[in-house]
Amino acid sequence: MDGMMMMMMMMIFFHIFGLIPFPAVIASSQISSRTLRNQDPTKHKNWHLLNNDGYCGVSHNQRIIGGVDAGLGKYPWIVRLGFIYEEGDVLLKCAGSIVNEKYVLTANHCFQPNDELGFVRAGEYDERTNPDCEDDVCAPEYIDFNVEKIINHKEYRDGVSFVNDITLIRIEGEFEFDGWYILICMNIVPKSIEDMKIPLVKLAGMEISPHILTTKRARPMMKMRRHMSSIA
Repeated sequence: MDGMMMMMMMMIFFHIFGLIPFPAVIASSQISSRTLRNQDPTKHKNWHLLNNDGYCGVSHNQRIIGGVDAGLGKYPWIVRLGFIYEEGDVLLKCAGSIVNEKYVLTANHCFQPNDELGFVRAGEYDERTNPDCEDDVCAPEYIDFNVEKIINHKEYRDGVSFVNDITLIRIEGEFEFDGWYILICMNIVPKSIEDMKIPLVKLAGMEISPHILTTKRARPMMKMRRHMSSIA
């Protein structure tokens, strides 16, 4: 995820860690320059929680095969969440992004009342194989990290909207970035939303295929051109 979506996630990430104030209720179309005015997150005492040395968002695999991005190693910051159920079944049903050595950023709606998050899995492209291989190139075997803490956004209301739909996961141990998994870039928010030019947003996850990491272009949202006072 990049562009506007990543900017929104970054802002909420800062809010959870106490880096910038954030309105209790805000929709993606309601973010304004007023929200960002006079806010410099780099000056906050907790800015060090983000790894900002420039080595982020780099794909291990930059090849193009047959006009389609090669999947293995393409999005090394994406991890999978393993949920454990009473019967002992394990389901990998959600993904997240590595934001530093200890934390993963994901969606709050992934967590249902009867769900128990058992582990965070890093370095997996296809859950049917371990290790994953492509064109005689094999990645290292995936690594499962135990969960130390789950931090849900207090203002999220399940089933109401996607506002504040965000969760941080703190793992036991630390991610060791070896190129096959790495943290996602958390760019500094510009002073004005109007300064952002986002020609394309690409989403990566398991929605299209339950087993393989896939990508999909996001459709632009159309702006309402006429105010509707009431709907019959």
